[in-house]
Amino acid sequence: MNDVMQTRRRFLRDCSLAAATAAFAPAVLAGGSASTPARHTLAHFRDFLNARFIVSDQTFRADLQLVEAVAFPAPPAKPGATGDHNFWLRFCGPTGAALPQNTYEFENPEFGRLAIFIVPGRPTASHQVYEAVFNRPRSAAEMARQLACAPRRGAEG
Repeated sequence: MNDVMQTRRRFLRDCSLAAATAAFAPAVLAGGSASTPARHTLAHFRDFLNARFIVSDQTFRADLQLVEAVAFPAPPAKPGATGDHNFWLRFCGPTGAALPQNTYEFENPEFGRLAIFIVPGRPTASHQVYEAVFNRPRSAAEMARQLACAPRRGAEG
C-alpha cells in the first residue's frame, strides 16, 4: 500500500509540475499572443502606470486604468530560494455597478494580454477601485523546487 501512495504522490507532483510549467508559457504552448506571466514583474507593471487596459469577458468590455503598483514584504526566504514576486495592483474604472471578483482578460497594445484575478474595492465618488495581488515564484524552476519540497501529508488509507 505504501508503494501505491508513493507512486500516487509522484504522479500528482509530476502533474503539478507540468501544469505549473505550462502556466508560465501559454503563448508558446498555444501559439497565441498572450503575455507570459513570468515577464510581468512589479517593475514591468510600473512601466504601465496610468495606462488604460481593456478588460473583457464573454459578455462585456470595460476600460480600467492602472493607478498603483506596490510591493509588499515577502515571507522569509528558504535556503536556496531565488525569491518571489509579491506585489499588488490597483485599477480604477467608471462608477456604477462594479465588476464582480473574477478573472478577466486585460489588454493593452504595448503591454499585451494577461488574465488577472481582480477584486472590487470600496468605490470613491469618482471611480470604482479594483485590486489584484501577485504572489508567485520568480521562475518556473523555483516553482518546481517549491512544489518538490512541499510538505507531504501522511499516508491515507
